[in-house]
Amino acid sequence: MKYYYLFLSVLVLTNSIGVKQFQTPSQVINQQFKSQGWGQIIMSMTQIAQASGKSLKELDDAIEAVIKNISENVHSQEFTYKQKSAAFNQQVQKLEISIDDSITYRARNLALIDDVFNNYIETINKRLESLEQNMKQSWKQRDYLTEIRKRENTQFLSKFNEATHHLQMIDLCISLIERMLETGEWIQIDRIKMTTQALFTHLGLVEKMESVYEAVQNMAPSEKSIIKGVLQLFNELRNAVLNNQNSDIAYENEQQQQYDNDIKQLEREVLEFKRQIAENLYQLSVTQEKISFTKEALENRQNDQNFDQGQLELIKNGIQIDDKYDQLIRDQYTNELVACQKAQALIRQPDFQSRMDNLIQ
Repeated sequence: MKYYYLFLSVLVLTNSIGVKQFQTPSQVINQQFKSQGWGQIIMSMTQIAQASGKSLKELDDAIEAVIKNISENVHSQEFTYKQKSAAFNQQVQKLEISIDDSITYRARNLALIDDVFNNYIETINKRLESLEQNMKQSWKQRDYLTEIRKRENTQFLSKFNEATHHLQMIDLCISLIERMLETGEWIQIDRIKMTTQALFTHLGLVEKMESVYEAVQNMAPSEKSIIKGVLQLFNELRNAVLNNQNSDIAYENEQQQQYDNDIKQLEREVLEFKRQIAENLYQLSVTQEKISFTKEALENRQNDQNFDQGQLELIKNGIQIDDKYDQLIRDQYTNELVACQKAQALIRQPDFQSRMDNLIQ
Protein backbone atom coordinates (compact mmCIF):
# COMPACT_ATOMS: atom_id res chain seq x y z
CA MET A 1 0.00 0.00 0.00
CA LYS A 2 2.86 2.37 0.71
CA TYR A 3 3.92 2.25 -2.95
CA TYR A 4 0.48 3.42 -3.91
CA TYR A 5 1.01 6.86 -2.38
CA LEU A 6 4.45 7.12 -3.87
CA PHE A 7 3.08 6.22 -7.30
CA LEU A 8 0.35 8.84 -6.84
CA SER A 9 2.86 11.50 -5.88
CA VAL A 10 5.03 10.60 -8.86
CA LEU A 11 2.05 10.85 -11.19
CA VAL A 12 1.20 14.35 -9.86
CA LEU A 13 4.82 15.44 -10.20
CA THR A 14 5.00 14.03 -13.72
CA ASN A 15 1.96 15.98 -14.80
CA SER A 16 3.31 19.13 -13.16
CA ILE A 17 6.52 19.08 -15.29
CA GLY A 18 4.79 17.97 -18.49
CA VAL A 19 6.48 14.56 -18.97
CA LYS A 20 4.52 12.58 -21.52
CA GLN A 21 6.02 9.11 -21.00
CA PHE A 22 6.24 6.93 -17.90
CA GLN A 23 9.32 7.54 -15.75
CA THR A 24 10.74 5.96 -12.61
CA PRO A 25 10.09 7.71 -9.33
CA SER A 26 13.72 8.64 -9.04
CA GLN A 27 13.67 10.20 -12.54
CA VAL A 28 10.58 12.24 -11.66
CA ILE A 29 12.11 13.46 -8.43
CA ASN A 30 15.38 14.31 -10.16
CA GLN A 31 13.67 16.19 -12.99
CA GLN A 32 11.42 18.06 -10.53
CA PHE A 33 14.46 18.93 -8.44
CA LYS A 34 16.35 20.27 -11.49
CA SER A 35 13.41 22.34 -12.71
CA GLN A 36 11.89 23.66 -9.45
CA GLY A 37 14.39 23.15 -6.62
CA TRP A 38 14.14 21.10 -3.50
CA GLY A 39 11.65 23.34 -1.74
CA GLN A 40 9.03 22.99 -4.46
CA ILE A 41 9.58 19.20 -4.74
CA ILE A 42 9.14 18.60 -1.02
CA MET A 43 6.16 20.95 -0.90
CA SER A 44 4.44 19.07 -3.74
CA MET A 45 5.14 15.71 -2.14
CA THR A 46 3.88 16.94 1.25
CA GLN A 47 0.70 18.32 -0.28
CA ILE A 48 0.07 14.94 -1.89
CA ALA A 49 0.59 13.14 1.43
CA GLN A 50 -1.73 15.52 3.29
CA ALA A 51 -4.39 15.39 0.59
CA SER A 52 -4.46 11.64 0.80
CA GLY A 53 -4.59 11.70 4.59
CA LYS A 54 -1.27 9.98 4.96
CA SER A 55 1.62 10.80 7.25
CA LEU A 56 5.15 11.85 6.35
CA LYS A 57 6.25 8.45 7.64
CA GLU A 58 4.73 6.75 4.62
CA LEU A 59 6.30 9.34 2.35
CA ASP A 60 9.62 8.63 4.00
CA ASP A 61 9.08 4.90 3.49
CA ALA A 62 8.32 5.50 -0.17
CA ILE A 63 11.52 7.50 -0.63
CA GLU A 64 13.44 4.79 1.22
CA ALA A 65 12.06 2.22 -1.21
CA VAL A 66 13.20 4.36 -4.14
CA ILE A 67 16.68 4.69 -2.59
CA LYS A 68 16.84 0.93 -2.17
CA ASN A 69 15.73 0.39 -5.76
CA ILE A 70 18.33 2.84 -7.06
CA SER A 71 21.06 1.19 -4.98
CA GLU A 72 20.11 -2.19 -6.37
CA ASN A 73 20.26 -0.77 -9.88
CA VAL A 74 23.68 0.68 -9.12
CA HIS A 75 24.96 -2.70 -7.91
CA SER A 76 23.43 -4.41 -10.94
CA GLN A 77 25.01 -1.82 -13.22
CA GLU A 78 28.43 -2.31 -11.60
CA PHE A 79 28.14 -6.09 -11.87
CA THR A 80 27.16 -5.87 -15.55
CA TYR A 81 29.98 -3.40 -16.20
CA LYS A 82 32.55 -5.68 -14.58
CA GLN A 83 31.35 -8.61 -16.67
CA LYS A 84 31.48 -6.60 -19.88
CA SER A 85 34.89 -5.17 -18.92
CA ALA A 86 36.24 -8.65 -18.25
CA ALA A 87 34.91 -9.87 -21.61
CA PHE A 88 36.32 -6.82 -23.38
CA ASN A 89 39.70 -7.23 -21.66
CA GLN A 90 39.78 -10.90 -22.61
CA GLN A 91 39.08 -10.04 -26.26
CA VAL A 92 41.66 -7.23 -26.19
CA GLN A 93 44.27 -9.52 -24.63
CA LYS A 94 43.56 -12.26 -27.16
CA LEU A 95 43.84 -9.84 -30.10
CA GLU A 96 47.00 -8.21 -28.71
CA ILE A 97 48.61 -11.64 -28.28
CA SER A 98 47.59 -12.55 -31.84
CA ILE A 99 49.02 -9.26 -33.15
CA ASP A 100 52.28 -9.78 -31.22
CA ASP A 101 52.48 -13.34 -32.57
CA SER A 102 51.98 -12.03 -36.12
CA ILE A 103 54.67 -9.37 -35.63
CA THR A 104 57.08 -11.96 -34.22
CA TYR A 105 56.23 -14.44 -36.98
CA ARG A 106 56.80 -11.85 -39.70
CA ALA A 107 60.05 -10.61 -38.17
CA ARG A 108 61.38 -14.15 -37.77
CA ASN A 109 60.46 -15.22 -41.29
CA LEU A 110 61.67 -11.99 -42.90
CA ALA A 111 65.00 -12.61 -41.16
CA LEU A 112 64.83 -16.21 -42.40
CA ILE A 113 64.45 -14.99 -45.99
CA ASP A 114 67.19 -12.34 -45.70
CA ASP A 115 69.73 -14.14 -43.52
CA VAL A 116 69.21 -17.76 -44.55
CA PHE A 117 67.39 -18.24 -47.84
CA ASN A 118 68.93 -15.31 -49.74
CA ASN A 119 72.42 -16.08 -48.42
CA TYR A 120 71.95 -19.72 -49.37
CA ILE A 121 70.83 -18.73 -52.86
CA GLU A 122 73.87 -16.47 -53.17
CA THR A 123 76.07 -19.38 -52.09
CA ILE A 124 74.41 -21.71 -54.59
CA ASN A 125 74.82 -19.19 -57.42
CA LYS A 126 78.51 -18.78 -56.60
CA ARG A 127 78.87 -22.55 -56.48
CA LEU A 128 77.10 -22.90 -59.83
CA GLU A 129 79.34 -20.25 -61.33
CA SER A 130 82.42 -22.07 -60.04
CA LEU A 131 81.16 -25.41 -61.36
CA GLU A 132 80.46 -23.88 -64.75
CA GLN A 133 83.98 -22.44 -64.82
CA ASN A 134 85.46 -25.77 -63.77
CA MET A 135 83.51 -27.58 -66.47
CA LYS A 136 84.62 -25.06 -69.10
CA GLN A 137 88.20 -25.46 -67.90
CA SER A 138 87.88 -29.23 -68.22
CA TRP A 139 86.58 -28.92 -71.78
CA LYS A 140 89.37 -26.46 -72.52
CA GLN A 141 91.93 -28.89 -71.12
CA ARG A 142 90.38 -31.68 -73.17
CA ASP A 143 90.67 -29.60 -76.35
CA TYR A 144 94.26 -28.69 -75.48
CA LEU A 145 95.23 -32.33 -74.86
CA THR A 146 93.46 -33.37 -78.05
CA GLU A 147 95.35 -30.77 -80.06
CA ILE A 148 98.67 -31.87 -78.53
CA ARG A 149 97.78 -35.51 -79.22
CA LYS A 150 97.01 -34.72 -82.86
CA ARG A 151 100.35 -33.00 -83.31
CA GLU A 152 102.21 -35.85 -81.61
CA ASN A 153 100.37 -38.41 -83.69
CA THR A 154 101.10 -36.47 -86.86
CA GLN A 155 104.79 -36.38 -85.96
CA PHE A 156 104.70 -40.09 -85.14
CA LEU A 157 103.07 -40.98 -88.45
CA SER A 158 105.59 -38.86 -90.29
CA LYS A 159 108.49 -40.60 -88.55
CA PHE A 160 106.81 -43.98 -88.96
CA ASN A 161 106.29 -43.48 -92.69
CA GLU A 162 109.84 -42.19 -93.06
CA ALA A 163 111.25 -45.15 -91.15
CA THR A 164 109.13 -47.50 -93.27
CA HIS A 165 110.53 -45.88 -96.39
CA HIS A 166 114.08 -46.23 -95.04
CA LEU A 167 113.46 -49.89 -94.27
CA GLN A 168 112.25 -50.36 -97.82
CA MET A 169 115.46 -48.75 -99.13
CA ILE A 170 117.59 -50.88 -96.78
CA ASP A 171 115.68 -54.01 -97.81
CA LEU A 172 116.31 -53.07 -101.46
CA CYS A 173 120.07 -52.76 -100.84
CA ILE A 174 120.13 -56.06 -98.93
CA SER A 175 118.26 -57.73 -101.75
CA LEU A 176 120.64 -56.33 -104.39
CA ILE A 177 123.74 -57.33 -102.41
CA GLU A 178 122.43 -60.83 -101.84
CA ARG A 179 121.80 -61.16 -105.60
CA MET A 180 125.32 -59.91 -106.31
CA LEU A 181 126.74 -62.60 -104.07
CA GLU A 182 124.60 -65.22 -105.76
CA THR A 183 125.16 -64.20 -109.40
CA GLY A 184 128.48 -62.40 -109.20
CA GLU A 185 127.02 -59.63 -111.35
CA TRP A 186 128.25 -56.17 -110.46
CA ILE A 187 125.72 -54.28 -112.51
CA GLN A 188 123.62 -53.12 -109.47
CA ILE A 189 126.57 -51.58 -107.58
CA ASP A 190 125.74 -48.04 -108.71
CA ARG A 191 122.17 -48.45 -107.63
CA ILE A 192 123.34 -49.69 -104.24
CA LYS A 193 125.66 -46.72 -103.89
CA MET A 194 122.92 -44.20 -104.80
CA THR A 195 120.49 -45.79 -102.38
CA THR A 196 123.17 -45.80 -99.69
CA GLN A 197 123.89 -42.11 -100.43
CA ALA A 198 120.19 -41.29 -99.96
CA LEU A 199 120.08 -43.23 -96.73
CA PHE A 200 123.21 -41.52 -95.48
CA THR A 201 121.68 -38.13 -96.23
CA HIS A 202 118.53 -38.94 -94.23
CA LEU A 203 120.13 -41.12 -91.54
CA GLY A 204 123.30 -39.17 -91.03
CA LEU A 205 122.80 -39.24 -87.30
CA VAL A 206 122.72 -42.99 -87.18
CA GLU A 207 126.15 -44.31 -86.20
CA LYS A 208 125.91 -47.47 -88.23
CA MET A 209 124.97 -45.52 -91.38
CA GLU A 210 128.39 -43.94 -91.60
CA SER A 211 130.09 -47.40 -91.47
CA VAL A 212 127.73 -48.74 -94.11
CA TYR A 213 128.31 -45.76 -96.35
CA GLU A 214 132.10 -46.08 -96.15
CA ALA A 215 131.94 -49.83 -96.71
CA VAL A 216 129.75 -49.44 -99.78
CA GLN A 217 132.00 -46.81 -101.28
CA ASN A 218 134.99 -49.20 -100.90
CA MET A 219 133.29 -52.32 -102.27
CA ALA A 220 135.07 -54.16 -105.10
CA PRO A 221 133.82 -57.20 -107.10
CA SER A 222 136.83 -59.27 -106.18
CA GLU A 223 136.40 -58.89 -102.44
CA LYS A 224 133.40 -61.01 -101.53
CA SER A 225 134.31 -60.92 -97.86
CA ILE A 226 133.93 -57.13 -97.92
CA ILE A 227 130.58 -57.47 -99.71
CA LYS A 228 129.41 -59.89 -97.05
CA GLY A 229 130.57 -57.44 -94.41
CA VAL A 230 128.53 -54.73 -96.13
CA LEU A 231 125.50 -57.05 -96.11
CA GLN A 232 126.02 -57.61 -92.41
CA LEU A 233 126.19 -53.87 -91.83
CA PHE A 234 122.94 -53.36 -93.77
CA ASN A 235 121.22 -56.01 -91.64
CA GLU A 236 122.47 -54.33 -88.48
CA LEU A 237 121.30 -50.97 -89.88
CA ARG A 238 117.89 -52.44 -90.61
CA ASN A 239 117.63 -53.77 -87.07
CA ALA A 240 118.60 -50.37 -85.68
CA VAL A 241 116.00 -48.53 -87.77
CA LEU A 242 113.40 -51.14 -86.92
CA ASN A 243 114.20 -50.89 -83.22
CA ASN A 244 113.86 -47.12 -83.39
CA GLN A 245 110.54 -47.52 -85.18
CA ASN A 246 109.31 -50.00 -82.57
CA SER A 247 110.39 -47.64 -79.81
CA ASP A 248 108.46 -44.85 -81.51
CA ILE A 249 105.43 -47.12 -81.78
CA ALA A 250 105.66 -48.06 -78.10
CA TYR A 251 106.04 -44.41 -77.11
CA GLU A 252 103.09 -43.49 -79.34
CA ASN A 253 100.99 -46.18 -77.69
CA GLU A 254 101.99 -44.89 -74.26
CA GLN A 255 101.11 -41.34 -75.24
CA GLN A 256 97.79 -42.48 -76.69
CA GLN A 257 97.03 -44.46 -73.54
CA GLN A 258 97.92 -41.48 -71.37
CA TYR A 259 95.73 -39.27 -73.54
CA ASP A 260 92.83 -41.72 -73.28
CA ASN A 261 93.23 -41.86 -69.51
CA ASP A 262 93.39 -38.07 -69.27
CA ILE A 263 90.29 -37.70 -71.43
CA LYS A 264 88.41 -40.26 -69.36
CA GLN A 265 89.44 -38.45 -66.19
CA LEU A 266 88.27 -35.14 -67.64
CA GLU A 267 84.98 -36.71 -68.72
CA ARG A 268 84.49 -38.09 -65.20
CA GLU A 269 85.19 -34.65 -63.81
CA VAL A 270 82.74 -33.05 -66.21
CA LEU A 271 80.14 -35.67 -65.34
CA GLU A 272 80.66 -34.92 -61.65
CA PHE A 273 80.40 -31.19 -62.34
CA LYS A 274 77.14 -31.78 -64.20
CA ARG A 275 75.82 -33.86 -61.29
CA GLN A 276 76.71 -31.14 -58.81
CA ILE A 277 75.19 -28.49 -61.06
CA ALA A 278 71.95 -30.48 -61.28
CA GLU A 279 71.93 -30.95 -57.50
CA ASN A 280 72.55 -27.26 -56.86
CA LEU A 281 69.88 -26.26 -59.37
CA TYR A 282 67.46 -28.52 -57.51
CA GLN A 283 68.44 -26.94 -54.18
CA LEU A 284 68.05 -23.51 -55.78
CA SER A 285 64.56 -24.42 -56.99
CA VAL A 286 63.60 -25.79 -53.57
CA THR A 287 64.90 -22.68 -51.82
CA GLN A 288 63.09 -20.36 -54.22
CA GLU A 289 59.92 -22.36 -53.62
CA LYS A 290 60.43 -21.99 -49.87
CA ILE A 291 60.86 -18.24 -50.30
CA SER A 292 57.66 -18.06 -52.36
CA PHE A 293 55.77 -20.10 -49.78
CA THR A 294 57.17 -18.01 -46.91
CA LYS A 295 56.28 -14.73 -48.65
CA GLU A 296 52.76 -15.98 -49.22
CA ALA A 297 52.52 -16.97 -45.56
CA LEU A 298 53.88 -13.54 -44.58
CA GLU A 299 51.26 -11.84 -46.72
CA ASN A 300 48.50 -13.94 -45.16
CA ARG A 301 49.87 -13.22 -41.69
CA GLN A 302 49.97 -9.50 -42.50
CA ASN A 303 46.32 -9.68 -43.53
CA ASP A 304 45.52 -11.47 -40.26
CA GLN A 305 47.43 -8.81 -38.35
CA ASN A 306 45.58 -6.01 -40.15
CA PHE A 307 42.25 -7.72 -39.41
CA ASP A 308 43.14 -8.19 -35.72
CA GLN A 309 44.30 -4.58 -35.55
CA GLY A 310 40.99 -3.43 -36.99
CA GLN A 311 39.06 -5.61 -34.56
CA LEU A 312 41.15 -4.27 -31.70
CA GLU A 313 40.40 -0.69 -32.69
CA LEU A 314 36.69 -1.49 -32.93
CA ILE A 315 36.68 -3.12 -29.51
CA LYS A 316 38.64 -0.25 -27.94
CA ASN A 317 36.25 2.26 -29.49
CA GLY A 318 33.37 0.16 -28.22
CA ILE A 319 34.93 0.11 -24.77
CA GLN A 320 35.23 3.90 -24.81
CA ILE A 321 31.61 4.28 -25.90
CA ASP A 322 30.47 1.75 -23.32
CA ASP A 323 32.51 3.49 -20.61
CA LYS A 324 30.91 6.81 -21.47
CA TYR A 325 27.45 5.25 -21.49
CA ASP A 326 28.14 3.44 -18.21
CA GLN A 327 29.45 6.65 -16.66
CA LEU A 328 26.32 8.44 -17.86
CA ILE A 329 24.10 5.81 -16.20
CA ARG A 330 26.22 5.94 -13.05
CA ASP A 331 25.92 9.72 -12.92
CA GLN A 332 22.18 9.45 -13.45
CA TYR A 333 21.82 6.91 -10.66
CA THR A 334 24.08 9.00 -8.44
CA ASN A 335 22.01 12.12 -9.05
CA GLU A 336 18.82 10.19 -8.40
CA LEU A 337 20.24 8.68 -5.22
CA VAL A 338 21.54 12.03 -3.97
CA ALA A 339 18.17 13.64 -4.76
CA CYS A 340 16.26 11.00 -2.81
CA GLN A 341 18.71 11.09 0.09
CA LYS A 342 18.44 14.87 0.34
CA ALA A 343 14.64 14.67 0.17
CA GLN A 344 14.62 12.00 2.85
CA ALA A 345 16.98 13.98 5.09
CA LEU A 346 14.79 17.05 4.66
CA ILE A 347 11.50 15.43 5.63
CA ARG A 348 13.15 13.75 8.62
CA GLN A 349 14.00 17.10 10.20
CA PRO A 350 11.98 17.54 13.47
CA ASP A 351 10.40 20.84 12.47
CA PHE A 352 9.77 19.85 8.83
CA GLN A 353 6.02 19.32 9.31
CA SER A 354 5.40 22.75 10.92
CA ARG A 355 7.50 24.51 8.30
CA MET A 356 5.64 22.78 5.50
CA ASP A 357 2.28 23.67 7.09
CA ASN A 358 3.31 27.34 7.11
CA LEU A 359 4.48 27.10 3.48
CA ILE A 360 1.27 25.40 2.37
CA GLN A 361 -0.88 27.94 4.15
